[in-house]
Amino acid sequence: MLKKIADYNKYRGDLAGFEYRVPDFPGGEEGYARLKRMVKDILPSVKPDHGIQGRFFKETAYGRVKKALLYDTAKLREEQVKDIVPFKIRAQFEDLVAHDGFEKARRKLREEHPQVRVLTTLWATRRKPLIDLNRGDLNPPEKNGKNTKGPVDFGLRARLLEYLQTHSEKESEDKAHLERYGREHGIRHVRYIPKNQEITPIRSTQGEEKNDRKGKGYELGGFAYVEIWQLPKGHRSVYEGTFISYLDANYIAQGLATQKRPHPAAKKVMRLYKQDCLSFMEDGERKYYRVDSFSTTQNMIDIQPIWKSDDDWFDSVNHNSVPGRYPKTQKQNFKSINVLMRKDGIRKISVYYTGEIR
Repeated sequence: MLKKIADYNKYRGDLAGFEYRVPDFPGGEEGYARLKRMVKDILPSVKPDHGIQGRFFKETAYGRVKKALLYDTAKLREEQVKDIVPFKIRAQFEDLVAHDGFEKARRKLREEHPQVRVLTTLWATRRKPLIDLNRGDLNPPEKNGKNTKGPVDFGLRARLLEYLQTHSEKESEDKAHLERYGREHGIRHVRYIPKNQEITPIRSTQGEEKNDRKGKGYELGGFAYVEIWQLPKGHRSVYEGTFISYLDANYIAQGLATQKRPHPAAKKVMRLYKQDCLSFMEDGERKYYRVDSFSTTQNMIDIQPIWKSDDDWFDSVNHNSVPGRYPKTQKQNFKSINVLMRKDGIRKISVYYTGEIR
């Protein structure tokens, strides 16, 4: 069936008019009921690599890129002269600076070149899904280094914008057209320049030649994991989370920083990364959840059904087919760490590719 759908879409361009007769289900009603029971027992295997050289850290890291941006010559700074392109204009300007000084040289250069291109260092993410782009991301950068956000490839920006303007009547349809463009051109992710350029570079214990983290950085507001501690409070215990940023996690892994206990008598219970899985008993059944995000100011964790794949999951899934308890229309489900850790039989789990829980 999938092949017929793909072939029809390939040669016809869309699925309008496509028809397919679904064959009788193997085993009839009994076979269908058995399959439904088996599907409800399926748990997806979510096993992110938490090493600092793994995908989890690499995809959230920022790297430096140099882009030739257009500047008004009148607004050039002296330190930008060495980065002017092409070389012919840079050499001309450097000769003028050596002879007349920077201010006079800039006035002379303005007469012949009112605007120049300057290689400007920007931070960029490694992988942003193509379908998550919006039209505001596809505008060319403004002059003087303003509004640079969007795909690193400026040519791709122009092609995508033209494609959407040609094929998409409403911006609400852009996601479907971007998905189609990606299939046609083999593009799923793009390197992306974010609006926020306040990134902290990563230090390393390695030598300069071996330092594969050179030129990498993280946002200070991005958190990799939470350390959950059990703290004494009178005759009972309370639970508290210490949220660790990607930057600090990188330093801790390299031995450049140490983690502090929130209390001398604090006992570490578990470490939870984003995408880690939790299980606990509720209403006599074992439930399975995935860590989606953190609320660091409120000491809370957003736990989502382990089956959830994206924000559209709540709207597109048949909720009767999965045995989880969760707010069916709520796309954020924050739970206090103190309340969560008191759940009956709570534990961190790992699902092997065979479905076995470890």
